[in-house]
Amino acid sequence: MAISLEAIQTIVPLKPTDQRQSYRSVQLPKASFWGNYQRSFQMVICHKALEGYSGWVVAGWFKESLGRALAEEPIFAGRLRRLEKGDVDGEHLEIVANDSGIRMVEANMQMNLDEFLDLKGETEDEAGLVFWEDIDEKNPQFSPLFFVQVTNFLCGGFSIGISCSLLVADPLSILSFIDKWSDIHKNIISSSITAQIPLFYLPNLGRIGNSPPIKINPCKGTKTAQSVTFEIETENFDFAVSDMSKNLVAQCLHEVEQKLGMENTISNLCILLKDISGNVKIESCTIKEIDSQKKSTPMRKIIFTSWDCLRVGNEYFSIGSNQTHASSWINSIPTNEGVVMINSN
Repeated sequence: MAISLEAIQTIVPLKPTDQRQSYRSVQLPKASFWGNYQRSFQMVICHKALEGYSGWVVAGWFKESLGRALAEEPIFAGRLRRLEKGDVDGEHLEIVANDSGIRMVEANMQMNLDEFLDLKGETEDEAGLVFWEDIDEKNPQFSPLFFVQVTNFLCGGFSIGISCSLLVADPLSILSFIDKWSDIHKNIISSSITAQIPLFYLPNLGRIGNSPPIKINPCKGTKTAQSVTFEIETENFDFAVSDMSKNLVAQCLHEVEQKLGMENTISNLCILLKDISGNVKIESCTIKEIDSQKKSTPMRKIIFTSWDCLRVGNEYFSIGSNQTHASSWINSIPTNEGVVMINSN
C-alpha cells in the first residue's frame, strides 16, 4: 500500500486531570511474555465521500472532540509507570492518568476507497489503516497506549483507524469510550455556530503529498488472530484465586478447540484478569498446566457470543449516514502463545 504520512500530533484532555493518581494497576509474572504485552484492540471505520466532510476536516475536529472525551476518560491519555519497589513474584506497574495524550496520524492513500474495500477481502491491508507502536519494554512510561489514524483516499472518502492497548481497557470499555467520543464529535460538527473548517485543518497548515510513504511492517500490520467471545456465569467466582481462573480458562479453551479446530496449535497462554476496578493481573502458563485443570473444572454456564455484541455496526462519526464499513479485531503477534481475557464487568 502507498500510504504517505502527512502529520502526527498528540491530543491531550481539554482540561488538566485533577488528582493525577493511578487508575489501574498491572501485575506481570516474573517471566512475562512481552509479546502478549503488546496486544491491542483495533478498529477501522470507513466513510464514503461527502461534500464538506473530508478526513482532513474530521482530523481537525478530533483535536477538540477527542480532547473533550479524554477529559471525561483521562485514563486513555495516560502512561504505564513502573513502581519503584520490586516484587519477587514479578513486576508491578500502574497506568497513570497523567495527560500525556494519545497519538493521531494523518495520512494519504493513492487509491479510491471502493477499490480498497474490494481488495481487503483478499489481503490484510486493512490493518495498514491502523497505527500502532509497541510499548517500549525498557521505558514503557514513554509509550502512548492509544492511537488514531485518519487516512484520506483519492475519491474523498476516508477511514478512521483506532487502536488501544488491552492493558488499558477491554474491548467493551473501549467501544463505550468511542461511543461517547463519536457523540461529542457529531454534536460539534452539527452545531450551527461551528465554522465549517476547523482550526487544525492540515491543508491550510502545510503542503500535502510531499511526505515519504510509510513502510508497513508485515509483522505488525496483520490481523489474522482468531478470537472467540463468551458470556460466562461467574457467580461465586473469585478473581484472586489462580486455580479458579485457570479452571475457567480450561473450560473456555476446550470450547474454542472444538469450535475452531485449534487442537495442539498453542503451547503457552497469557491470561489477563481484570477486576471490577479495572486493575490487571497477568499470568503466564503452559497448555499442560491448563490441561491438568480440566478434570477438576467446575462446569459453568458459558454462551458463545460474537463481535456483533460489541456494537461494531454503530454509526461512528457519521454525518448524513456516510459510514460504509466498520470492522474490529485484536492484533495478532507471530507466536504460538494465546491470550485469554477475563473481565469481571
